[in-house]
Amino acid sequence: MKIRALLADDHAVVRYGLRALLELSGVQVIGEAGDGREALRIAEEYKPDVAILDVAMPGLNGIEAAALLRERCPHTRIVILSMHSDAEHVHRAFAAGASGCAGMLGKDEASAEFDKETSADDARVREDKTRTALSALESAVADYVKTEKQVPAKLELLIPKYLAEIPSLDVPACRGESNQVQNYPPSILQDGQVDGARLLGTGRWGYVYNDTRVVVFVDCLKPSSSGVPWYQMRGVY
Repeated sequence: MKIRALLADDHAVVRYGLRALLELSGVQVIGEAGDGREALRIAEEYKPDVAILDVAMPGLNGIEAAALLRERCPHTRIVILSMHSDAEHVHRAFAAGASGCAGMLGKDEASAEFDKETSADDARVREDKTRTALSALESAVADYVKTEKQVPAKLELLIPKYLAEIPSLDVPACRGESNQVQNYPPSILQDGQVDGARLLGTGRWGYVYNDTRVVVFVDCLKPSSSGVPWYQMRGVY
């Protein structure tokens, strides 16, 4: 039989992270609460095997909720979450009915680490979308050249025959979201490659061509997650 747990914390991101960890361990989370009073209501209704309570919640804090919970649901074991691990806080947790010191966790540190990992995942998703959009632009230019027998003077000429619209470029490090195009003169090409020293770093799509080379790129000098500057990145085919 699975252990049935109640989570109570005023930080939604902490509840999300704890729920994921508990469920991976085979624990069934039967309810979540953002304050002590809501935690008490859920506990009285569902009688969880364990209640995990944040020590600092609005309305009714974790210590107060634990004391009431011990009276109303005596069979529910209580774990207190706190950023403090000194003797005073441990004593207060025990006095209120906490089952043990194992419940005294570094909540703020865990939340910060979770936020960091989530931000990194979000950055990777945005980068993948940007490279896919870059690939679409590169392919549309190639189709235009093949069909029209000339290079488009600007990317907007790809619409609507070769591309429905200029895709949105969403890389926060490169000044945020944009579907604008920065056109450059052929002089920024050195041996067929874009010379970063000549770029404005507008955060827009960059476009340049000469007699032998056509390049669509991200007009950003900052590195991607792979360490390669964005203006040197190519699309994903």
